[in-house]
Amino acid sequence: MLRCYVPRHPVVSDVVVRIDDGGTSEQLPDAIIEEFRANGGQIVTHPFRAAVEAGDLRSMSELLSPDVVFNSPVAFKAFHGRADVTEVLSHVLEVFEDFAYVDELAGSTSHALIFRASVGGREVGGLDHLRFDETGLIQELTVMIRPLSGSIAVAEAMGPRVAHIIKD
Repeated sequence: MLRCYVPRHPVVSDVVVRIDDGGTSEQLPDAIIEEFRANGGQIVTHPFRAAVEAGDLRSMSELLSPDVVFNSPVAFKAFHGRADVTEVLSHVLEVFEDFAYVDELAGSTSHALIFRASVGGREVGGLDHLRFDETGLIQELTVMIRPLSGSIAVAEAMGPRVAHIIKD
């Protein structure tokens, strides 16, 4: 029997996050199973990944909890609330070039998206760690970036754009 984890999500309710060959998971609707088989067993991605890859800021914002917390890899203080985090993400879409997710890991209350990109001519690798609230919205988004030279490039490019958002 094909089993997988399907997140509870108010915007997109029929997205296959990760196939689970064992352990706890929910049975998928037949239509999703057929889509999975029709795609040659390819895993359909989390809706946040799809929104980022499409550059769809509105959909990215809709997936955020109203009181979301964004932990930046280069800011000492977190960004709070959907409006502020959406503004930060709008700048990320402008600053990060050749952005591509290369892997994805799913858990019952969190999800990790691994990416590659370039910023200011520096190659960066990173991870977006998503934690969900009880409704399936993103409650916390933590981004980690390596190497140090890439983190510095991100700080130099993003700092002037988002400094006004950080609240004391």
